[in-house]
Parts: sequence; structure tokens; C-alpha cells
Amino acid sequence: MSPDLQAQLYYWLLALRASTGFIPIPRPAAFPSWTVEFFTDAAGGSTNTTGLGSGGVGPQFWFMLPWGRVINSGRRGPDGRRISRKLSALELVGPLVCVAAGAAICKGRPVRVWVDNIGSVCIFKKGYSTSCDLSTTLVRAMYIVAAGIQCQLTITKITRCSNTAAVLADELSKGRFQAFRRKLPNSWELPADPASIPPSLLYWVAKPTRDEMLGQRILADIGVPFSMAAIMAAN
Repeated sequence: MSPDLQAQLYYWLLALRASTGFIPIPRPAAFPSWTVEFFTDAAGGSTNTTGLGSGGVGPQFWFMLPWGRVINSGRRGPDGRRISRKLSALELVGPLVCVAAGAAICKGRPVRVWVDNIGSVCIFKKGYSTSCDLSTTLVRAMYIVAAGIQCQLTITKITRCSNTAAVLADELSKGRFQAFRRKLPNSWELPADPASIPPSLLYWVAKPTRDEMLGQRILADIGVPFSMAAIMAAN
């Protein structure tokens, strides 16, 4: 070791001893090479444009989930805000679709879902929203489904349309299937058909409301027994 390196190590030795554990060193999240990565996006609801919804891509996986009449019509939730404008909540639909419809891919593995809404990321990290019951419902369901299929789920912020996968997710969320196919790289191998979304999640998107049992119903749809581990993960 060079003298400069030795000096640096000695400095950190003193600094760590002086902190006595009261100044924790941030530990960056480590994602192993076998992490499953998905990219999702969501569009706001509208009656002027058809096909708007949630979309995403991943390994051997893609989905398109158009919004229903409740979201597109601008109906207001219990808090008085239009559901079509609740973008933080709408962006959370995609990650839930990934672990629910992609359960066979995600089971037992670390999973990272990229979204371009920082509000959604913060709500997921907290595990709830103080202002939006729909967001809390979706995050709670994510925790329960992830626990049920024994995967370690993380949601990470990405700059909008900053890479190929993010662009493809954006096209799917806007219902532009032809543009999605046109921009899909030839080297990517995706199935011809979109992922099959569990009926309970389709029903919730058609009629979004506060639902503390959504995660349990999704697990029943995909044939995964609900256990106390899932309950503990959601609380």
C-alpha cells in the first residue's frame, strides 16, 4: 500500500471509532446479476384518446392494460381528486402487474421495477400514502404478492424515456402497439402475446377503490397460498 492509501485508511479508522455507531455509513443497494428488471409506465386517463393505460416490458414479458371507464371519465375519488390525475397511483399499477402476471419469472428472485414517477417510488418505500388510499392499496398488494412468491421487490426512479425499455413501456402505456413493435430491437425476444393479468387486478383497475384484500385475491388467482409471511410483509 502506498503512503497515501495508508493515510486514508488510518483516517477512516479514527473516524469510525469516533462515530461509535451514531453516524451510520449509507449502504448502497446491491442488485445481483440474476435480478429481474422490468420497465413500466402509465398515462393519465382521458376520454379524448383511446388505449391509455399501463404498460411494461421485462425478460420474456410485456403487457398492455388500458384504463376503464371509471379512470378515463375523470371520476373523483373519496378525496375529491380525479382518479385520472392520480399519476403516482396509476404508475404503481405497472409494478403490481409485473409481480402478479410475471409471478413465474419473479418467484424466488430479486426484482427491480423502473418507473419515471418519484412520488410512486417514495410511496412504495414508505409502504403507504397519507393522501391516497388507491396508492396504499396498490403498495400493500405489491408487498403481499411479493411475499407470497418469495421475491425481493424494489421500485427505482428512472428518467422518462431514457433508454430503449423505457421508450417501449411509454408506447405501451399510450396504447401505441404498432409503435411498440416498430421500436422493438430485433435482438429482443418477447412472446407474441401479452402477459395474462390476474382477474382480481383487472377488476380493480376497472373499479379502483380502497381494498385491503387485493393482494390476497391476486395470490388466489395465481394459485399461491396466502400465508402469515405475506401478512407480516404488508404491515
